[in-house]
Amino acid sequence: MTFVWEQHKTSGLTSSARATRRRAMIHREITQYAELYQRLGFTKSHAKTRLHANIAWAFETGATKVKPTTADVDKILAAVYKNSVSR
Repeated sequence: MTFVWEQHKTSGLTSSARATRRRAMIHREITQYAELYQRLGFTKSHAKTRLHANIAWAFETGATKVKPTTADVDKILAAVYKNSVSR
């Protein structure tokens, strides 16, 4: 007997499609954290430090080859903090 949670919904996807979906998920997560840090009044440099620490912790096991780069984080932060006033 199989259970619903044992059935993988991505089983029909190619490895490149899974990697694309994972990159999009990681991008959304970093963007959400950056927006949260902005709302909490963090400076852009402090948010960058926190994001890099979060990424280092999340990817320390090396379980995936899809890892955001420093340039990815900088691009997201630039977009989020574009119209903000630094405190």
